[in-house]
Amino acid sequence: MEAYCQLLRESDAVTAGLYYDGALRHAVDFTDADIKMAMRLRLEMKRKGKNLGYMDAMGYTIASRLKIKFLTGDREFQGLPNVEYVK
Repeated sequence: MEAYCQLLRESDAVTAGLYYDGALRHAVDFTDADIKMAMRLRLEMKRKGKNLGYMDAMGYTIASRLKIKFLTGDREFQGLPNVEYVK
């Protein structure tokens, strides 16, 4: 969702749509449990002074469930397990 929005900013709807459609083969489903876990994570992190976005919390939760690294440039995730932070 965020990548599509960025592509719309930097190009046009046709180009953004082509990239989006090409990325769909890498998409994974999310579950109700993912939503609940992500929102608990978001609130827990907020209590620690970190403000995670809804989609970022979902991405991290899904990556954790799939046992894959969560690649992010968001410093709010620095120090969390299974995060690969890139700047």
